[in-house]
Amino acid sequence: MKLFLVISCCLILSACSVSPSPSSSQQVKLANIEQVIAKMENTEVLILSDHTKPEHLNLSSGGAQGVERDFIDPAVIKLTHALTQQKLSTYVLNVEDMLFDKAIIKNRKDFNLAYANYDKVLKAAVKNDITIISPHFDSDIILAEEYKDGSLYIGGVQIILDKRNISPETFKLTYYLLHDYKILQSLNEAGFRTRPGYDNEIRYQDNQTLHITGGSKGGGFLLELAAQEQAIRLYGTPIKTAEALEPALTLLAKAIKDFRMQNKL
Repeated sequence: MKLFLVISCCLILSACSVSPSPSSSQQVKLANIEQVIAKMENTEVLILSDHTKPEHLNLSSGGAQGVERDFIDPAVIKLTHALTQQKLSTYVLNVEDMLFDKAIIKNRKDFNLAYANYDKVLKAAVKNDITIISPHFDSDIILAEEYKDGSLYIGGVQIILDKRNISPETFKLTYYLLHDYKILQSLNEAGFRTRPGYDNEIRYQDNQTLHITGGSKGGGFLLELAAQEQAIRLYGTPIKTAEALEPALTLLAKAIKDFRMQNKL
């Protein structure tokens, strides 16, 4: 009986030692923009959630189907965990957290203030040579008659930069991700297709976030993790989609660790 109790206690202690607490993936919301900017001095990787949530004001900011954050947020939790495993100090920047005194973006004034503060943090991150990642989910298939420029749109996995601001480090990091670490191939293995024509190419487009973050010596880029509707067809829910993304996000975290070590960041 004593032996049974000892074994049981050991198993319980072992389980406690490897299971994260419910709050382990959460971060304390800071009180003002000055505190967030100061936080950037001790951050190595910044993860961005720059779309508004479905229940918030959406001025073309909700992303795919207006609910992109429902998919981004669980993936960010997985990515944060992977980066922490690599012993990289990581901060998640949510646009709604930039209001500080309000929980929901309800009007244009709040919207503009949140994004203005958001951009201030991005500039501080660039100044501190932080590696800045914008994880996104793409639209799926939009027929020509339904798409804004009248052409067929087929979305998918891709790396995006803004030609207006690309540091040498950003170019190198994204090149390594594409060709050396084969991050898109890892996403393909989970069933997510690459946007046609971008298997081995960076996609360039004007983007306000990238226009700031692309200049970081730590590298700044946007990664489309999957076409959102395809993810729903394959995995059913955002949580299960994030679980399917885990191998690729673990690879991404390792690549960033290697890159920062190589560049003595």
